[in-house]
Amino acid sequence: MESNMIIKFEKYWLEKEANILLSVAFVLDPRFKMIRLRTTYKRIYDEFLVLGMLNHVQEVLRASFDEYATDYGITCNQEVLKNEKFISNETSNSNAPFSTNIDIMADFYMHDEEKDCIHGKTELDTYLEEKLHPSKVDEQDDFNILDFWKSNAAKVPILSMMARDILAIPVTSVASESAFSTGRRVLNKFRSSLLPSTVEALICSQDWIKTDPRETILRKNLTRTLQVST
Repeated sequence: MESNMIIKFEKYWLEKEANILLSVAFVLDPRFKMIRLRTTYKRIYDEFLVLGMLNHVQEVLRASFDEYATDYGITCNQEVLKNEKFISNETSNSNAPFSTNIDIMADFYMHDEEKDCIHGKTELDTYLEEKLHPSKVDEQDDFNILDFWKSNAAKVPILSMMARDILAIPVTSVASESAFSTGRRVLNKFRSSLLPSTVEALICSQDWIKTDPRETILRKNLTRTLQVST
């Protein structure tokens, strides 16, 4: 039984494409990013698998961002050209006394964006290079990731839209055959509310029973015990 459980686990977590969006969503949490993903992978997988899986996550992350940038944003080259044209127009009007055409703060922000574009940085690069968002370890963390991306939408508009869509995907879903089946549920209320320790004991007991020559008698006793408990 243990080997079957390992096969199931590897099917959903060791395949290259398995649950890749969960890893992307993990990176889009400002408390974790790629740094914590690397640490988590090292605890779960063998060392020789970690590097390849991290590279794959980065590839999917950047490909997704590029797609959003194409649909909703502009390239760095276009941004630089637009800024240069704006600066040129304002320079020609700079002789006007007390000119109010230039907003100083907007000008500062524009030059920051231009500098990032010149160095080939995108919103994703800037986000990944920034420090991790502080998180509570000993206390209950009340961090709201959706509020974080909503409040940073002006700073990283493309990345915030991407995060909004990815984080809206449910982590789990109900199988169609379960939702539309006219049959009864496989797990009743009693079984679905068992403690983890009880479930572990039942799994181990079932595994032992299958390898025991007295399987029939023990199975009847176990079935009778479960019926009495319910």
